[in-house]
Amino acid sequence: VKLKSNKLFKDFVFFVLQTNYVQNIIKNYTTGVTIKHASKSIPHIKIPLPPLSEQKNIAYVLSTIQEAIEKTDAVIKATKELKKSLMKHLFTYGPVSIKDAENVKLKQTEIGQMPEDWEVVRLGEVIEISAGGSAPQGDKYFGGSNPFVRVSHIDKETYKIFECDYITNEAVKVYKLKKFPKNTIVFPKSGATIYLEKRALLPFDAYIVSHLFGVNSKQSEKLDQLFLFYILIKIKFAKEKGDGYPTLNIPDVVNKFIPLPPLPIQQKIAEILSTVDEKIQAEENKKKALQELFKSMLHNLMSGKIRVKDLKEVSI
Repeated sequence: VKLKSNKLFKDFVFFVLQTNYVQNIIKNYTTGVTIKHASKSIPHIKIPLPPLSEQKNIAYVLSTIQEAIEKTDAVIKATKELKKSLMKHLFTYGPVSIKDAENVKLKQTEIGQMPEDWEVVRLGEVIEISAGGSAPQGDKYFGGSNPFVRVSHIDKETYKIFECDYITNEAVKVYKLKKFPKNTIVFPKSGATIYLEKRALLPFDAYIVSHLFGVNSKQSEKLDQLFLFYILIKIKFAKEKGDGYPTLNIPDVVNKFIPLPPLPIQQKIAEILSTVDEKIQAEENKKKALQELFKSMLHNLMSGKIRVKDLKEVSI
């Protein structure tokens, strides 16, 4: 887009092109299925044209919000990188500072170095694991009060369940579904490799689809559930069938070796990592709020519902 008039401010036009009004007109003149092409026959689009000084002020307000979104996104990425480094450090040296790590006596094990007083155990020794049941088929089984979680309900980035289906009592009975308790760790047993890396803690008692495993600690006095959750995030279970389709069976899981520190160490490690996760979630919530603010301000400023002169202060 080239500007023909000195009555237009470049950044203002940049934001005008992002409005739903302009985007919807462009969509109506696109062709193609997989790859969309904007037609050259798009008609002239009428846009609001406030005085140049107000265009600059509108662009400033929207740019300020956009910069805040970018800074928040940078914090999220940096914190996620910190978490990766922390996990490597914590599962090698325990919850000690980098300075004190050189004083930790390590031993070599089949799964790498770890402190001398940690054990190595097979998952099967310390967990209970089972798969979910068949997904109910038919609309009559949905709309009830029983939460039902599918693989698609787990967010790979946040390791959280962001939605679920609700099924009827009849569905539970007909399909003989087993309810898993709150804080059960769920992860896929089959699917594309990217899906096998999904993990989540059930935020409530729920039924789960047969493509998910449900895992719980056998003895809470020996294995902390939250520590187990972070262990399972760290472990990669991907296994290929002959046709190249990744899948897992219970033996693939229970035969994996894991580090088992003393319970207080497990709880400290879990506390540190959950604090980082809370920071990430807080920043994700902030980013979402800023994105909603941007959409709202874009619409209101471009439609004249809000005038820049009415904004006493823009504080992000």
